[in-house]
Amino acid sequence: MPFSVIRRVTRHGCVLLLLIAGACGPARLLPAPPELPESANGRRLWHTPHAYIYARETEIAGETDRWIDGLNGHLHRTYDGALGKGLVIVADVDDEQPIVATLDELDRLQRLLPASAAPASRPSPDERRRELVASGMSEEMACWSAVAPLDVAACTTAGLPVQLPRDVQWRMCCPSNRLALKITREFAPRAVERKKGKAFAIIAAPAMPVATLEAAKVFELTRDVTAFVLWSERVSGWDAVRREREAQRYMRERAFTLSPLLSLALTLAEKQKSDGSRASGDETRGAAPAD
Repeated sequence: MPFSVIRRVTRHGCVLLLLIAGACGPARLLPAPPELPESANGRRLWHTPHAYIYARETEIAGETDRWIDGLNGHLHRTYDGALGKGLVIVADVDDEQPIVATLDELDRLQRLLPASAAPASRPSPDERRRELVASGMSEEMACWSAVAPLDVAACTTAGLPVQLPRDVQWRMCCPSNRLALKITREFAPRAVERKKGKAFAIIAAPAMPVATLEAAKVFELTRDVTAFVLWSERVSGWDAVRREREAQRYMRERAFTLSPLLSLALTLAEKQKSDGSRASGDETRGAAPAD
């Protein structure tokens, strides 16, 4: 091979490596607005065309910018819409404290999202604690992995001013992908043991590394769907039924693109829930009237 060809290949390879390395961060950065601090609670501000991102590292800021860009592209293709400028605070593995400090605060923030069911049907904080115990996840893990919209009070707790830039249209917090994976690796073995028993957990242990990689994608799905719901609330002409239908549609499509296994698990869970509701209705109709 002529030396000139080798030199070209080497040069192009170096350029490719630089591009790959540069792709870790946001594709484009804008000047910081005067209303926002350059850092807050140990997280640096990354101002991109899509959002004001507070993250500890370049890699996490880039990861966040890419999923926001992906959702914005979906909205443009599907609805000819745009996500609008967001403010996203990202929890990561090296953070000293979670963005949401308590389970009660997490419950309060998540109630800012619209619910398909009546608010009274949502689980109480005590019920959520029991659900966490059954799942193998601790309250601390739930707070670290929090995905929730942020109101003014939550933003100020996170070190941000009351007055945000005027172009902010939605606000939320979420874990980085590596934090989600770390938490999943910690609670998944306990969850399997509590659900299926110790013997099954021992048998399933060799498959756990791959299983946790798939299970951690639930946090990515929750994050993306939350941002979608926050966008849908601003769409004029959509009633609650339409918003719920479109959110369910997006959740199914996004789950499949993240992981076909995750998509299958959601389908099976929906079927199980539907079958359970149908069986409960049959029992109610079949009950003998009281004398």
